[in-house]
Amino acid sequence: MPDSLLIPACPEVLVELASVMQEQDPDIQLVSDLVNNDVGLYTTLLATVNSPALGLKHCVESIPQAIMLLGQKRTFTLLHSVILRNSLDQHGRMDRFWDTATEVAGLCSRLAAQLTSVNQDKAYSIGMLHDIGIPVMMANFPDYKDFLRDVNSLSLREISAQEVEHYQIDHFTLGYRLAKEWHLPTTVSKTILLQPLFEPTESFPNTVLFQIMRINDMLILPLPFEITSESGRRISARVKSEFLAANQEIKHSWVASVANGYFGYSATPEEYEYQSYEGASTLYGRYSTPYISAQLGVLAKDMQLEKVEELRDEWKYLLKTNHFLPVLEDSTGIRKVLTEATSVLAEEAHEENYYAVEWQDVGPSQIKFHQSLVHVEAKTDQGWQVLAQDQHRITDEGYDVEVRLLDTEDQGMGTYQARWYNPEVSREACKAGCRFVIAKRGQHEQEKVLYSAEFNL
Repeated sequence: MPDSLLIPACPEVLVELASVMQEQDPDIQLVSDLVNNDVGLYTTLLATVNSPALGLKHCVESIPQAIMLLGQKRTFTLLHSVILRNSLDQHGRMDRFWDTATEVAGLCSRLAAQLTSVNQDKAYSIGMLHDIGIPVMMANFPDYKDFLRDVNSLSLREISAQEVEHYQIDHFTLGYRLAKEWHLPTTVSKTILLQPLFEPTESFPNTVLFQIMRINDMLILPLPFEITSESGRRISARVKSEFLAANQEIKHSWVASVANGYFGYSATPEEYEYQSYEGASTLYGRYSTPYISAQLGVLAKDMQLEKVEELRDEWKYLLKTNHFLPVLEDSTGIRKVLTEATSVLAEEAHEENYYAVEWQDVGPSQIKFHQSLVHVEAKTDQGWQVLAQDQHRITDEGYDVEVRLLDTEDQGMGTYQARWYNPEVSREACKAGCRFVIAKRGQHEQEKVLYSAEFNL
């Protein structure tokens, strides 16, 4: 990242305005006075408010009138953009950029009202400022305008990569830094930053196969979505009702999720409004489940009229294939334990404590991962026994032990690490001691099993 970049400082008038606007009941007259004291800000703001992009029916002649018509938050967003425009236009006028930003802001606000539960003022702010890093890039890099013209047809992710390659920073990061510097809401700044992560529209499936399978009095509804429980009940009820309306007795009906493809989740409109994981992962909007229900309802009716087209006798699929297994290579080195078992404490809330041991073994092509490789043993009065917790053996066949390939070595060998997670629950069973056990592998089947040094929890 460049050591020094021009990021316009947040003007004092905006700091004062932010302080007033954060109050529970902002003083509109004080806001008006602050704007009126800056002639350039006052005239540019009124020109922006009265532009065709905002589509107001009446001419706005004062700041209080603008606040009354647009609302406090939207007016404050416009103030941000106007002040930023005044700060950056000294590097070259960008009327088209700001007009487009205003149009996008209005569109975001209308879409938020019609399709989501997102706050309209937040949507307006995001729309207005989503590309705010572009004029900052132009202020810092004289050739950026020509660069932007060359990459205009690329996806956001590709543009970001090209910018980082040419300038060591992208306009999304620069826009994020500006938003933070100017104390914009976190929702706005994070949205600016995360835009390159958005998948292009063409990457989403746009043709879905609707199916109904009937076996006597049972219906199966295969769908390429992850259907929530309530969505499944509604879809099943709709299809079942069509059969019952035709005097077709159906006792059982259910949805089979993730069948013949994957289109993300399908939550109910209510779940979509709540968002959470399922709602936010419903890629095609709040009306996905009603749409699916309606289409399957039509298909159910067609089945009664015997108008359903039969499938072809033969379907041919041309699937891409890849080979992920390592190339077979002889291993002629020595298998040996490299470290003692060590305790590693979790550093983050989502991580777990574990014990780890490293060893040298045959290479990945010889390792036979479909067979158990590592387990933990505990010392008992009857000798060493495979450790079990709640009747589950502590091995790499379950979720307690993980095996990692750390590096490849000479003579076709590899360095591995085994991690035993959450060992604390086995403290009582291991009070006399425990150890890692590594099974035989590859051409070294005749060699002895490897054991780590004994350790205590």
